[in-house]
Amino acid sequence: MKWDPLDWKIVNMLQEDGRISTKDIAKKTGVTDATVRNRIKRLIKAGDLKIMGLINPSKQKNVSVAIIGINLSYHELNKKAHEIANLKYVNWVAISTGRYDLIVEITFDTYEEGILEFLTKELYKVGDIRSTETFLLLKNINKWVTMKRTITENKR
Repeated sequence: MKWDPLDWKIVNMLQEDGRISTKDIAKKTGVTDATVRNRIKRLIKAGDLKIMGLINPSKQKNVSVAIIGINLSYHELNKKAHEIANLKYVNWVAISTGRYDLIVEITFDTYEEGILEFLTKELYKVGDIRSTETFLLLKNINKWVTMKRTITENKR
């Protein structure tokens, strides 16, 4: 779906404050509240927009983020990317150029339950992984991530 300038204005306001009301967006953009609600619904339905709560991992005790470069044994990139995207701990997967076939970001709360489990149990389910290289992010600047519910449930 092609976005027009109003779509971008609405999304930019939601990126600044995900809790902004459609009435406030309407006032700032000069359109009706119904127009804003319909635009947001259309963007969500098209899969172009998702409104969600993000956390700053640097401000959370025991929350870590890792980036993993993956090389596959054979190149079914789309299939493998989608399989990995559905694994526990995964925030996103990208098909990339350069040194790795896929780049993956994971968020976890302990090494045993997170990165070790992901590399030895979760990623193993996908198969056809030739090699991986893991980068543990020591400090995040302006980084906001999702925390999978399976992780936060372990803390209760």
